[in-house]
Amino acid sequence: MSSVKPPQAAEGEAVHRKAEPYDVLIVGGGAIGPTLACALADALGASARIGLVDPAASDGAPGSADARASAISAGSKRLLDVLGIWSAVAPHAEPVAAVDITDASLDDLFRPVLVSYDNAVEGGEPATYIVENERLRAAVLEGLARRPGIARIRGTVEAWSPAEQAIVSLADGRTLSGIVAPGAEGETVILQSTGEKATVKTADIEETKPSNVSAMPTGLLDTLSLEEIGDLFSYMQGIPKPANLTRKPGAAGKK
Repeated sequence: MSSVKPPQAAEGEAVHRKAEPYDVLIVGGGAIGPTLACALADALGASARIGLVDPAASDGAPGSADARASAISAGSKRLLDVLGIWSAVAPHAEPVAAVDITDASLDDLFRPVLVSYDNAVEGGEPATYIVENERLRAAVLEGLARRPGIARIRGTVEAWSPAEQAIVSLADGRTLSGIVAPGAEGETVILQSTGEKATVKTADIEETKPSNVSAMPTGLLDTLSLEEIGDLFSYMQGIPKPANLTRKPGAAGKK
């Protein structure tokens, strides 16, 4: 469960808190938090309620200026492209075609290069792009605004505890396992490892006890061949496909 601290009220003004349940609550409004929110919104569908806690989210008011720039990897660029965000970033992105490494000081008149290499991934695509943080953040927030299922919340997190897998015994004899969260008044929601949500009456719960089984479904990679697993990691990391992949002896899965 998460507790979100709202902005301070003016003197004499009351602050009213209303508990709003979210399927996912993300803390951080830089570039990574909103990008993750967009990806989850697309993956989970329109019914998912996603909250993004951002201290700068206040009636459209701009946050503090950020004069820094970030290096965007080829893998991150592909993610932004899939989310429909990269088209707004591309005009301001500078590809890094090569990298020169030197141990000379910035004040030295001559700076000999010790190592130089082409900064490209398979196919000749640049492995890195340099983007001003303000440009990147603006593009990501535009993508956020196109997804109505994401609520941008002004505030900071003052306390949290990670969700844990639990076993829930019901009065009708059923036993459910999953991540337990409060639902509407008088109800409890159990998010099962299959992705299904079970909503039960809180009064019908006879016992809730911790489970030592991970919430992550088992065998996620068993349906993929070694070649497909290599393609997956290559895509996510923006690197050439690993060679000579093998499974541990006795492990299940496609060849």
